[in-house]
Amino acid sequence: MSFRLARSVSHQANWQEAFLGLGDPITSDEDDRFRAAKTISTGVTQASVMSGESKNDSSPDPIRLKARGFSFEPLPGTVSELRNIAAVLQKSNEKAEIRVGIDATKSQLLDTDLSKFRFLHFATHGVLPVDAGIREPSLVLSYDGIAQGHMFLSMSEILGLKLQAESVVLSACNTGSGSISRAEGVMSLGRAFLAAGSSSVVVSLWQVSDESTALFMEDFYRNMLEGKRKDVALAAARTSLFARGYQQPFYWAPFIVIGE
Repeated sequence: MSFRLARSVSHQANWQEAFLGLGDPITSDEDDRFRAAKTISTGVTQASVMSGESKNDSSPDPIRLKARGFSFEPLPGTVSELRNIAAVLQKSNEKAEIRVGIDATKSQLLDTDLSKFRFLHFATHGVLPVDAGIREPSLVLSYDGIAQGHMFLSMSEILGLKLQAESVVLSACNTGSGSISRAEGVMSLGRAFLAAGSSSVVVSLWQVSDESTALFMEDFYRNMLEGKRKDVALAAARTSLFARGYQQPFYWAPFIVIGE
């Protein structure tokens, strides 16, 4: 099914920008960056507000998640991850855009023409139904100063995106997992991005380390820019990380590529 999704979409070869990366989201009003987040609250689109307030909204409830022991800590290491990737791309004269903190809200993402990017990269938290008792997997973005429920980019919303990406990278925990459908197999965030138009998606199979993941992703993008196939680029990044001393599979083995 994943290959059929990847092959069912056509892609342009002249992307306007190479890379859009989102990371280190603001997930609590106790975050030191919350005051800055308030200044962008008026920029939330009416459509986003209505989506967040819909009775049929399947986004996780932050209060309920907190009661179940879930907390979404800041991810400052992802800023370095995104900057290092951007530097690799810029050395190849490619345009790269980074959104972290107050700039990494769902409303801003949904207001962006995502079809112009060759690569989309999410360095954030992932939430799974099996872990959190929610209806569908979601990615965690920044609090917009209006409602904490707006932080979650759900699988249903991902399905509504219009992508032309060569690859989406989900540099978060457990993004390759999901609910099992008898007919379709695992319904994951990765599959949702394929259905939205990406040729491939890189997902994780378990919790990941900030430090090793930053090194891994930098090598992965460098390998792709050298013309390596995505599966080959991923394998080479694993080998490089292993050679740097991260010899436990926990560090070098969590990421896989689905699609083409």
